[in-house]
Amino acid sequence: MGRALKLIIVAEGVETTEQEAFLRDHACDEMQGFLLSQPVLPERMAELLRPLHLSPPLQPASNADSELPVGQAELAKSTV
Repeated sequence: MGRALKLIIVAEGVETTEQEAFLRDHACDEMQGFLLSQPVLPERMAELLRPLHLSPPLQPASNADSELPVGQAELAKSTV
């Protein structure tokens, strides 16, 4: 029914790999539950949402940065 209404399908309470496989096989859009993460304290939430510090790119920066959408050029430069 959710698909017919063009809704995003979210499964809650996913605890086993069997449940995850079933949901993937049935085109579930999103999942949440203990299989994916235990409950997180509010103080740790900001840490989990913080961008990853990736290693610098192997190729030197080029003028292509100016073609990136606003914000992504700054992000690309901050990882160098």
